[in-house]
Amino acid sequence: MPGYWYHLYTRGQRNQPLFFSDGDKVKFLEYYDNAFTRMGGAIGSFCLMTNHAHLIVQQSSVPLNKVYQKAHTGYSKYFNEKRKTAGYVFQGRPGCKAVLNDSYLIQLVDYIHKNPVKSGIVDKIKNYKWSSWYWFSDKKCDWINLKSWKYPPGISKEVLKDEDDDSFVKGGYKLQQGRLYIGTAEEWRGMQRRDPVHRDRKLRERRGFRSMADIAGRIISDTGYTIDDLKSRSKKREVSELRQKAMAAIYKEGYGVTETGKYFSRTPVVVSRAYEKWKKSKSIKV
Repeated sequence: MPGYWYHLYTRGQRNQPLFFSDGDKVKFLEYYDNAFTRMGGAIGSFCLMTNHAHLIVQQSSVPLNKVYQKAHTGYSKYFNEKRKTAGYVFQGRPGCKAVLNDSYLIQLVDYIHKNPVKSGIVDKIKNYKWSSWYWFSDKKCDWINLKSWKYPPGISKEVLKDEDDDSFVKGGYKLQQGRLYIGTAEEWRGMQRRDPVHRDRKLRERRGFRSMADIAGRIISDTGYTIDDLKSRSKKREVSELRQKAMAAIYKEGYGVTETGKYFSRTPVVVSRAYEKWKKSKSIKV
């Protein structure tokens, strides 16, 4: 999808080293950088380990598979010629996952920068040279110049000077689960406006929606059953009928079929059928 950011991750054949020297790491990035420069797109973050690599990249109108094929072909040729070997260098195609919201993009940047720490190579992010953490910090990074570099949205070049410091940059916020958001207050508000969970919650607040638990609770009042019974896999007729009625009532309240289905661990189709059944049989008053 043109304009979208993706998480690319690739590994050496049979988990063998992908890089044997600093020069190999520079070459790997140069091949990707040249491919993006020619075909369009950008590199937004990276972390190069011994036998694998992570990149966050933005696609242009040219499909990503053409970009990484060009980069991997060039690096494989360089790798084999340098070591007088032959054969595959990479373990198949790289993994490729689309990043569909800003908060996940920020968490992903944090995740790949922490790879060397989780692997036990270094004790702190700042002690590992071969990640884009240096690009987001005030550390000097003159070992490579990436022409296709582009900072992902919502992430500022100004980051914490020391990862052990709990203070935030001006305008910083904490995401859920203690993750750090770095950027301006305006960027944060823009992220929240685009975030579907936040948007839907605010919409319900404006419309005065009741919670799904409250609606389901009223359905089962005086029946002797619990909400956990409705969420269970029980096929007991009475439980199934109460579950369908709760789904229909929640959907009628204005919740979507997908989120209603997730609440009961059912598919959206089950919710739609439940609503249609109850709409034909009787009005839903909860």
